[in-house]
Amino acid sequence: MDNNNDKLYDQLAKAVLPHLINNLIEDGLLQESDLSSKSKVYSVILREIEKGIEWELISDHRKDILKHAGHYEKVKEIELYFMLVSTFFEHTLNYIIHHECKKRKLGDKIQKDIIKSANINSKLTWILALLGLPKLNEKHVEVIKLVSERRNAFVHYKWQPSYGTPSNQERQQKLSDESLLLSCKKAISYIKKYEARLVHKGRKNKVKQLMK
Repeated sequence: MDNNNDKLYDQLAKAVLPHLINNLIEDGLLQESDLSSKSKVYSVILREIEKGIEWELISDHRKDILKHAGHYEKVKEIELYFMLVSTFFEHTLNYIIHHECKKRKLGDKIQKDIIKSANINSKLTWILALLGLPKLNEKHVEVIKLVSERRNAFVHYKWQPSYGTPSNQERQQKLSDESLLLSCKKAISYIKKYEARLVHKGRKNKVKQLMK
């Protein structure tokens, strides 16, 4: 029983502590140089907890989303794969926007309005520019847009007839799917790195070391 509890505590620490540490750094309560000392980091966390500071913890479903997407890729349910990957892209963009709005102290209402009102094209382009964030690679932007269009076509199916011989259509669609699938995986890797540079700013490995 104790071993099970230890495992649960370990899992909880690994899930929660990185977010707490990032929040403390963004709020100026912890310095980048402090990450070299586990005792320093933990003492600051305990101090702030004792002071009753309000923590912002957000559920991140992206790992599970990509896990399920991988399953649908294996069983050749490609439209379900694109639907989930499109959701992953939007969750990631929403998190980047949320993080930057919080950093700039723009307030919850403005942040929620941006995320709720702006479409995927806006989030990929001018929203990032207004927030002073680096421009996304155009090649990956086009892939994300294509995946979003595939997702919308599947979710909001219009029951439109198609023309031409089924064999030719299927062959062309298969070639298109294979190409988009490959580009999609590259775009996933790219946007993960983009987020890591903005949010974690090279501290991700240092934070991982604190969990050991």
